[in-house]
Amino acid sequence: MNSGTTEESAKVKNGAWVIALVLAPVFTVSAELWITRSSFIGASYWDLVALVVALLAGLFCLWQLTPQGAARVGLSAVYIVLGGAFLLIYSVYFVCVLFRDCL
Repeated sequence: MNSGTTEESAKVKNGAWVIALVLAPVFTVSAELWITRSSFIGASYWDLVALVVALLAGLFCLWQLTPQGAARVGLSAVYIVLGGAFLLIYSVYFVCVLFRDCL
């Protein structure tokens, strides 16, 4: 009975890391875009800083879910490419919808 509780605890912990893997980058980029656009800072380097920080936050979550070794390196490379592409598209959409500043 004790091992069942441990397995359930591991599933809950992994589920929390998966949720954080998705939400941490989105919240990071959203907060940066809202702050810089609301305060009229608008410097593009802040967007790049937020993108890097968001991807690092996602990588940290990914590393909690994957074992060390080649799988971690491969998944990290895929995550950076796909996550970066998604966050760039999301950034354009976010600014367009919230601030009516579309391309």
